[in-house]
Amino acid sequence: MKRILLLGLVVGLFAGQASAALWELDKTTALGFTTSSVTTGFLASPLSVYDGPSTKIFGPGPALYGPMVGQVGFYGGLSGDIVGGTATMEISFTGALALVGNDYDGIAGSVANDNQSKWSLQLFYVDPTDGGERASAWVELNGLGGTASLTAPATGVGVLDLPNITNMGLRIQGNNMGGTQPAYPSYSDDFHASVVPVPGAILLGFLGLGAAGLKLRRYA
Repeated sequence: MKRILLLGLVVGLFAGQASAALWELDKTTALGFTTSSVTTGFLASPLSVYDGPSTKIFGPGPALYGPMVGQVGFYGGLSGDIVGGTATMEISFTGALALVGNDYDGIAGSVANDNQSKWSLQLFYVDPTDGGERASAWVELNGLGGTASLTAPATGVGVLDLPNITNMGLRIQGNNMGGTQPAYPSYSDDFHASVVPVPGAILLGFLGLGAAGLKLRRYA
């Protein structure tokens, strides 16, 4: 009986993955997010993109900002004349994406906030054949390791063909700039964020599933 339950669990796992046909943001694509723009009225320090994961500190400052959680890290700063306002930096792909694959339901990506203050993140892509920009909801993440999985859905099931995407990227937003740290960014502040899970974390998940299967087999 328990063997049947285990088989059902495994089949259900792969069936769930097949039905959720979302393209997952990968490291190679994320490393191409090097073009940046910022909310009108605010200034931005140069964007730095880090190829990781790394235990080194990324960006200037104390050891508070490392290591980054994901495989690709982003560091930059926002400042301006609007105390208490909301500042956003858009980080988008530079060059031709050249992605291959058809019939997706949208794109997805794992993001992390490696800064000590709260920052909000959004994933987006542009597909002119499907009406233009598609974006995930904004998600506010707690400091030092807050994580989330973001989904930017297409307009329908299986309507996204990856070669049609003309741009893709990440938006990082400081809400209430000028707020009280460490809860919210200060009037002029730096962000530290990262994307794409480290493969070891995924492997550990599969090892955990394997261990559960062995345990069921032992008592079958």
